[in-house]
Amino acid sequence: MVSAVSFSSTGIGATTASDAGSSVALQDRLARCVKQLGDWQGCPSGKTPEGQKIIQNLRSQIDNIQSRINQSKQAVATQETPVNVHAGVPVGGSSTGLGGSLNVYA
Repeated sequence: MVSAVSFSSTGIGATTASDAGSSVALQDRLARCVKQLGDWQGCPSGKTPEGQKIIQNLRSQIDNIQSRINQSKQAVATQETPVNVHAGVPVGGSSTGLGGSLNVYA
């Protein structure tokens, strides 16, 4: 049972430029918001109008963080394979698709 829950408007909403794009920082914020949401939902104070506003705010922040995490994952997934500009082939690949090594002693 939760005996006391505190809410700090600067604790959840505040981010720095360095952690804004970091997936790890986003995952950490998400975990904290989910924990606080659970605490507020299980607490008698969560039934009050002020508590309901805080719960709605936490849900909105969770949705926002999840969307940023999904955008980050999509950006990583859609990155193109690096191309060797001199040969015009993907790095680590071959232009003929056969073998991958070149016999320089022949």
